[in-house]
Amino acid sequence: NPKGLWRKTTLESYKEKHPKWETVLDLDELAKKDDISWVYGGSRVLPRLRDTQSPNDGTVVTRALLNLSRGGSDAVFIKE
Repeated sequence: NPKGLWRKTTLESYKEKHPKWETVLDLDELAKKDDISWVYGGSRVLPRLRDTQSPNDGTVVTRALLNLSRGGSDAVFIKE
């Protein structure tokens, strides 16, 4: 994946020798789907306690904003 993957795992799995990763976003697939050469430029997650889709204890992040640019240009597109 030349453009990169955004993956997640649990803390327990991360402590293991071979963590079990789940792909959240494949930038190569997104670029192919959108027919745009996206370049990742950072992200911001919605604070868990303000996330209406997070369980009541606010332990799960369910949404994030991604900063992407077309081919690495200065202009940034924000995707949820």
